[in-house]
Amino acid sequence: MGESSLDKIRKLEKEIKDQNAIRAEYNKELLEAEKKLKSKEITQQQYERVKKKHDDHCGKINEKIQAARRGIEELRSE
Repeated sequence: MGESSLDKIRKLEKEIKDQNAIRAEYNKELLEAEKKLKSKEITQQQYERVKKKHDDHCGKINEKIQAARRGIEELRSE
């Protein structure tokens, strides 16, 4: 027995929620790095590494969220 459209939508909504939580962690890490940079606890180079990691991961997260939203829209239009 296959999943119903409603089950698939719920699964995609959970994926969006999970990805947003992961993105929030990366945002928190970046904010902490910005504070440390301002107080000179880390170097500009260390900050840039954190920012690159943030940007790379958040870009992938955004793609996953967009794909999930498209999936939800497709299921709702069936």
